[in-house]
Amino acid sequence: MKQRHFFLLIQLAFLVYFFISAVAIPSAEAGWSDLVKNELFKQPRTLRGVVFLDNDISDATVSIYNLSGLLLYEKQNATAEDGSFTINCPLPESFKIVVTGGRLEDELFSHEVARIIPHFYEWDYYKVNAITTLMAKYQDRHPEMPYSEVEEKVKKFLSIPDDMDISDVIYSSEWFSYHFSHYL
Repeated sequence: MKQRHFFLLIQLAFLVYFFISAVAIPSAEAGWSDLVKNELFKQPRTLRGVVFLDNDISDATVSIYNLSGLLLYEKQNATAEDGSFTINCPLPESFKIVVTGGRLEDELFSHEVARIIPHFYEWDYYKVNAITTLMAKYQDRHPEMPYSEVEEKVKKFLSIPDDMDISDVIYSSEWFSYHFSHYL
């Protein structure tokens, strides 16, 4: 009888060890909702957008990073002649797009443009340009700052009127904007 109890205790200990080692223990910083969102977004989702400054940036590499700086995905020659790109990969709710290389008109483009996506919506079309790069760089230097505050700081720096939404400037500046010029 004692051998049977001993054998059952060994089995129970093994099962407890197995379940504890199989379950990821969340860090104190990660909230329950963040963990759920990360699990839900392991399925591939589609990111669509366009990269431009004063003209479209073609043949560029598009890289996706999490907000901690970990590379999640990279695609070379991802942008078409009109600067558009489509990427299908697992994406978290918040991430950073970094576009490097390629061509700006007939010249090699040796810089990078970026955009932070604080809340990804698969049906949106994301523009990556000088304004979004300025916001991404500011957020990199001030990671504790809420994204809405970063938007306000950049809006003030660029002297965009208070009654104008910076998103409207980002989305209209590809063709023409009274409030911002990529050319300048």
